Amino acid sequence: MVVGIGFGTALLLLASALPGMLDARERRGASIVETASGQLTAPGENTLVIAYANTRFRDRDVRGRLVRAEGARAPVPPGLRALPGPGEMAVSPALARLLERPAGALLRERLPYRVVATIGDAGLIGPAELSYYAGSAALTAADGSRVDGFGTRQGSARLGPLLTLLSVTALVVVLTPVAVFVAVASRFGADARERRLGALRLVGADLSTTGWIAAGEALAAAGGGLTAGVVLFLLGRRVIGSVELWRLSVFPADVQPTPVLATLVVVAVPLTAVVATWAGLRGVVIEPLGVVRRAPRPPRRGWRIVPGLTGAALLLTLMNGGGARGGSLAPWLAAAGIVLVLVGLTALLPGGVSAVAAQGGRGPLPWLLARRRLAADAAGSTRLVGGVTVAVAGAIAAQMLLVGLTGTFTTRTGQDRNRADLFVSTKSDPAGATALPATAGVRSTFAFTETSARVRGVAGGGEIPLVVGTCTALRELAAVGACAPGDVFTVASPNGGPRVAPGSVVELTMAGRDGPVAWTVPRSAGDVGSATDPIRQSRYGLFLTPEALGSAGRPAAGRLISFVLLDPNRHDAADLVRNAAARIDPSASILTLTATTENRMFANIRRGLLAGATLTLGLVAAGMLVSSLEQMRERRRPLAALAALGTPRRTVALSLMAQAAVPMVLGLALAVAGGLGLGSLLLAVFGKRPHLDPGFIASVTAVGCAAVVTVTLLGLPALWRLMRPEGLRME
Repeated sequence: MVVGIGFGTALLLLASALPGMLDARERRGASIVETASGQLTAPGENTLVIAYANTRFRDRDVRGRLVRAEGARAPVPPGLRALPGPGEMAVSPALARLLERPAGALLRERLPYRVVATIGDAGLIGPAELSYYAGSAALTAADGSRVDGFGTRQGSARLGPLLTLLSVTALVVVLTPVAVFVAVASRFGADARERRLGALRLVGADLSTTGWIAAGEALAAAGGGLTAGVVLFLLGRRVIGSVELWRLSVFPADVQPTPVLATLVVVAVPLTAVVATWAGLRGVVIEPLGVVRRAPRPPRRGWRIVPGLTGAALLLTLMNGGGARGGSLAPWLAAAGIVLVLVGLTALLPGGVSAVAAQGGRGPLPWLLARRRLAADAAGSTRLVGGVTVAVAGAIAAQMLLVGLTGTFTTRTGQDRNRADLFVSTKSDPAGATALPATAGVRSTFAFTETSARVRGVAGGGEIPLVVGTCTALRELAAVGACAPGDVFTVASPNGGPRVAPGSVVELTMAGRDGPVAWTVPRSAGDVGSATDPIRQSRYGLFLTPEALGSAGRPAAGRLISFVLLDPNRHDAADLVRNAAARIDPSASILTLTATTENRMFANIRRGLLAGATLTLGLVAAGMLVSSLEQMRERRRPLAALAALGTPRRTVALSLMAQAAVPMVLGLALAVAGGLGLGSLLLAVFGKRPHLDPGFIASVTAVGCAAVVTVTLLGLPALWRLMRPEGLRME
């Protein structure tokens, strides 16, 4: 009991620390934001030039910043004692480990800096974050921004009614199996406890007294379990910084249980133990001469379906927009409904096991032994799989809810993955136009220079966009038909901006020229319509091929924009392109084209739900092993008797597996049915239609089945030790 309740308490304390962990992540994220106190137009003693150099390695985001101090009192980012100098780099511990491994060779090539410092915890959101600050002597304010400090005010994140209800649902789905597990752990050793109570009846204790004694034992075990849980929580808190689940990682210092929730755990765990103990005593008759469990029982009453029906009724009250309107009672009604539906599944399980044991028919000896044991103690047999039933049902319902709500919190970008996979923006460098197409893994690419020009004689400056690219690139950006080197096109602004007419004179900033160069738009310039590029952006202004500039050269300012289509058979193609872009421009901006974007809070809730479900399944599996060993220890004398009578070990082992298989099959069937029903109800609350994912249902059911089989196999060595004739001896 102490071990089981301890595991459950540790996970509940971890859940009570979740609000504090999320708040700490928000604070850390706000503290590393670079800020400017005003319009910093000139360098100063306390200014710093900083440029974004974010990148991506495989499926991980890497936060990067290029820095150059402009004065002796330039601000230092949190987590660093000094700014890195030119060619130097300060990295997070996780990035340092990645760069040291052979798997990080491509990323090392992209970051050709000497590591001189490690970013401390104060400058990171989580211990698994990949982050770096690199010094650059050539960095200017035009490449990034001028700042004089770090840290911004932390805004309060408002979830909104839908996300609030979703977060409550996720928390309840994760924690209900833990509560069920704590209740089951309170019944460990029930057979021995009831025999002790029978002995107390023999020396004069009445039924009421034995009930209070049982409650006292449960309280003692719950107290020990709470202590063990706190110790496990503190030990786990020390190593939690090295654990990452579903891209979530936290610092040990941020894992602080919320006082109110921690107090609730301390009160609820002993109360659950006492209630579970008293509820278990209702199924037995404790007399001075023994404990009666095998007397014929009356037919199962219909109360076992009441919790599930009540929970469904509560959820139905939130339909037709009741949940979406975000009333103050909506999260509480949803939480109560989910708990009742999940707990109702465990209430149905013993009845199903008893029915199978009663109607199982004849069969081989292992099946007959299993049937007899299931008929004698159906409730005890279902303790192994009760937690799995709730966890699997909750996981199926949560997955249905997440899939059903994905469209609500997902926005279609309109980006065309058939035309390009990457958007690359670098400084306007001639080497860039040839470096990217020559990179391994690139199937095709088109590039153009994007800058601006001034039209003479236009009021207000007359600045217009200027696009310089090959005919192939121009056809991707505008409705260009026939095109040859030297052609010029104009695209009218949709907002009525300055119009470039043939014969107009524009001023261009050209490479190698001291001042603006006057250039006349040829009379042959064609007026064409606009088009959208692969990221759904439309451009207007003056479009021309490089040959049209003639001896004027090439534009000195602006950005070189490249759209790259990758070879799908080259898994490292994207990283090779990023490396090539970093050689052209360390502050290159690279965007991976996606069909959709997801709400950040929704993504965090989903990752938290998956991480919590993983921990819950691990806890339930550990508790199942403890429960299995406890049940075998309680049956050591019958097992020893079977061994003394010559029963083969194989027969007893098969019987043990059959005893686990029947509750497992029934429990998983109930879990699938209950999870589908609960998921459909929750989606109805949100006004969505259910979407089934057969692959996920099959996988989570297989995980639950594997957990039961694994626990049964791990219990076989203990079974062999108990199947010895010496087990019949007693003093």
